[in-house]
Amino acid sequence: MTKVIQIAVTTLWVLIGLLITVGEANACSCAETSIEARFENADYVFTATIIGGRLEGLARTTIEEKKRDKVSYSSMDKIQVEFDPLKNYKGSSSELEFLYTHRGSESCGFEVVVGSIQTFFVKKGKIVGKCSGVLRDKDAHEFYDYVTKMGLE
Repeated sequence: MTKVIQIAVTTLWVLIGLLITVGEANACSCAETSIEARFENADYVFTATIIGGRLEGLARTTIEEKKRDKVSYSSMDKIQVEFDPLKNYKGSSSELEFLYTHRGSESCGFEVVVGSIQTFFVKKGKIVGKCSGVLRDKDAHEFYDYVTKMGLE
């Protein structure tokens, strides 16, 4: 009987250790890519104010309506993002009617916050993700150094 208790106690400690050490799972991890490479790979690079976001393919399509009505969603749902361009660095953002991103950050979608100002790296016909499609705070200095060096500021 003592052996059974020892095994049970050991198993309990292992499970507690796993619960403590396992963090939140996130299927999206961003590879480090230089601003120059992201700029060169994009068809459009611009800064814009986000003025709206609607979920595609549902009768209730605003994010707020979906949350309010507790409609189930997938992180792969696409959000159609409306934007007001402020400055173009490459290409003409007026050629784009909307941007698209995935609903969940676990699917590498960026957070759509109406009124926020973002700089986007957009490849024609592609979903804009939080890793390569949006200027991250930590890369802002490198970005502005690059566009200044290129005479685009």
